[in-house]
Amino acid sequence: MRIWDLATGPHHVPVTGHTDSVCAVAITRIDGRPYGLSASGDGTLQVRDLATGAHTATLTGHTGSLTDLAVTDLDGRPHALTTSN
Repeated sequence: MRIWDLATGPHHVPVTGHTDSVCAVAITRIDGRPYGLSASGDGTLQVRDLATGAHTATLTGHTGSLTDLAVTDLDGRPHALTTSN
């Protein structure tokens, strides 16, 4: 997975960390900053600060591969919903 600058073309940083393919991505804002979320076949949801590319969290809980991801605000806070096999 890579984060691209669509205005200039070159990618900012390659994103590593998952041990299986990424099946879904989403973008949200946390405290006004842009974050990218990636769901993977390794059963994890990873969260990255898109401005810096820094990994900020790995969320676990599913026993199977993640299959989809959605993000919404609930009570003014971003929440992720994931599904798995």
